[in-house]
Amino acid sequence: MGKCSLSALQSNRCSTRAFATSKLNEPDDFTWPGADSMNEVFPPICTVSLDSAQPGSIVRIPRSGGSIFALIAEKQPGENGHSFVVLNSSVPNRPAVFFANNWRNENSCMAYKAKLHFELSVDEADLDIRGHDLWEVPGVIVSVGDQFFIRAGSLEPFHGGFHYVNIQTGALLSGQLPNDTCTFAAWQIWLRDTYDRNFCILKFKFSKKVL
Repeated sequence: MGKCSLSALQSNRCSTRAFATSKLNEPDDFTWPGADSMNEVFPPICTVSLDSAQPGSIVRIPRSGGSIFALIAEKQPGENGHSFVVLNSSVPNRPAVFFANNWRNENSCMAYKAKLHFELSVDEADLDIRGHDLWEVPGVIVSVGDQFFIRAGSLEPFHGGFHYVNIQTGALLSGQLPNDTCTFAAWQIWLRDTYDRNFCILKFKFSKKVL
């Protein structure tokens, strides 16, 4: 009985040694959960150069009077700078939403790494189904088939006309805008994730009552 108990004790000691040895070797093949990024940052943002900002992305560009939100447009042939839609200008005598063509002044900006959501109001007060009432209002979003374009004003309103930029891809509208286009006078940009964290980035609303 004594030998048997001693044998069992020795066996337990061996097991303990084996376990201890295994624990010592653990760091070689142990992986922390989420080792690629131990801590999460919300909202998911990063600093990028305007050169590397993807068409269709939303960025914040530093300015002396405060940062501006911009929708990056596709680069056009022969363009040396960057083109984008300014979404929240507060400069007097300038549209709140306008197209900045071939911009060369800024090197870096803040970008959102997650997909953002343009949420359109379909309330009757914010909707112009044929587009005839809002046909010359910058900042509204128009539907062309299954694509959506934001109407951006020009820095030279008497000569530049409008630019239409796809809010999902950054592509410029090719050809003429159809005569009848469902037009949305109010929209918001939201960041939403799988943890039900919601973050409103920007709001736009044009009141049709002033027309």
